[in-house]
Amino acid sequence: MKKQKIDDAPSSWRAKCIEKFDLKPVPEGWNDAVAVGTETAWQRYFKYRSKEEEIGAEYGRDDDCDDEGRSDFMQEWKSEMGWVNKHVYPWFSWTPKFGDLVWEDCSDLRTGEYLSHLWSPYAIPHALGLEHYYHYRTRL
Repeated sequence: MKKQKIDDAPSSWRAKCIEKFDLKPVPEGWNDAVAVGTETAWQRYFKYRSKEEEIGAEYGRDDDCDDEGRSDFMQEWKSEMGWVNKHVYPWFSWTPKFGDLVWEDCSDLRTGEYLSHLWSPYAIPHALGLEHYYHYRTRL
């Protein structure tokens, strides 16, 4: 039976996550304060984050309206998200997307749900889940 070299050994889930998501090493001063995670935790993190990053920003479309009524809103939203990515969270990775959207006359957003994960830039298998709910009701 041939001995397996260390270089031939399968990568750990932690190593796969560091490579795929470009995670930075945990700062030395944090080593005692944060959990580095088990292989099972890293496997769950890898699968969950991979799935979340596959979902497009337009997730949560309302098929009762045509695309023309929402295109300006979606373009403005994408522009704002680009600004936030560049200026507010340049060192964090996040996956913003819409949840359910309800439109009034297919042109004005009446109710919306915004969902996001803010992923740690370090090799720590954790993320913050962010949710924001919006409702605007016209009163006559």
